[in-house]
Amino acid sequence: MVNGEERIISYLPLSHIAAQFTDLIAPLFFNITVHFAKPDALSGSLIDTLKEVRPTIFMAVPRIYEKMEEKMKAIAASVGPVARAISTWSKKKGL
Repeated sequence: MVNGEERIISYLPLSHIAAQFTDLIAPLFFNITVHFAKPDALSGSLIDTLKEVRPTIFMAVPRIYEKMEEKMKAIAASVGPVARAISTWSKKKGL
């Protein structure tokens, strides 16, 4: 439930219907604070904004989630077996 202490990040162009809803409409009805990302957010700076703002609600288009998955797989492939086992265990616990 949205309680007025929620934070979201605006990073999509306002010509996108998802951006219109999350950046303009939802904050009016649910008292959500909108933080604006840098214009190059989709080119790589979005992660920095996510770390800084720590949004409580994050809406993304499918390509953003695909990029996150690709990055996680690349990191998993570069670590040793112990770190990979810990990561696998923690994901299972999280689910």
